[in-house]
Amino acid sequence: MSISLEPNISITDQSLSRGACFNYILTVQLSFHGLSFCILDAERHKYISLASYTFQRNIKAGLIDQIEHVIESNDLLKEKFKSSRVIVESPDFTFIPEPLFEKEKASLYLEFNNNVESDNTQIFSDKLINLEAYNVYAVPNMLVDAWQTYFPEAAVSHFLSSLIESLLIRYKNIPVENRLFAYVRSHYFDIVFIDGNRLKYCNSFMYRSKEDLAYFLIFVFEQLQLNPENVCLKLMGEIVKASVSFDFLYRYIRNIDFEGRNEHFKYSYQFDELPGHSFYNLLNANLCEL
Repeated sequence: MSISLEPNISITDQSLSRGACFNYILTVQLSFHGLSFCILDAERHKYISLASYTFQRNIKAGLIDQIEHVIESNDLLKEKFKSSRVIVESPDFTFIPEPLFEKEKASLYLEFNNNVESDNTQIFSDKLINLEAYNVYAVPNMLVDAWQTYFPEAAVSHFLSSLIESLLIRYKNIPVENRLFAYVRSHYFDIVFIDGNRLKYCNSFMYRSKEDLAYFLIFVFEQLQLNPENVCLKLMGEIVKASVSFDFLYRYIRNIDFEGRNEHFKYSYQFDELPGHSFYNLLNANLCEL
């Protein structure tokens, strides 16, 4: 079946050389809604490529067909890299303190707070060193098949594992007091509350409208008994200041800022075309030991 699937964003620095891919690190973010990837030049500590694709849900081609189309249409993804990582998105997860975690009980931990279809999913866990906890999560078999087929040598971790670890690492020597982070994606958004160097709250919400986005954020402020005048909301991901979602949210929460690009890395000048808070998780996953 013929599939037309063009990247929403495509950045490639002129210095990228396919003959030097053995010095590059590939990071892929994968979900039912799309695939994004970036390439880091490990020697120069510089990001030199990024691309993002949105999967079409109104065509007969399935997820594997669309991933295959992305791979076949982008020769870079066929190269041999120094290392590779897949960040998988899944709404079914739970955190277990390290002293209480037993691997053989992973499914029990997850089923306590989530409705998991055991016949259609597989359960994984990530050890979060800086959080001193494990993230236990379920991944649909179709996504598991996708990364095992196309990225069999990649290290795999959950979206929130890399997000939380990268935030804790980034602010390790700059204590964050009463700061709420919201990572907005196309169908879900994640809320992370860090006080000092400790994670106090983490949850994901599905949303369909700007009203949903504002409602759930205000709900979290109330649930955590936080004053929006004193607590800064830091936005990341697929939301920009010049959008109806931001305008609506700003009616209720005035103390809003956007997370900036991490100065730990260098970036091709072409990344200047992107807001500093976009693709934050994808571009910071290499900070984490997952």
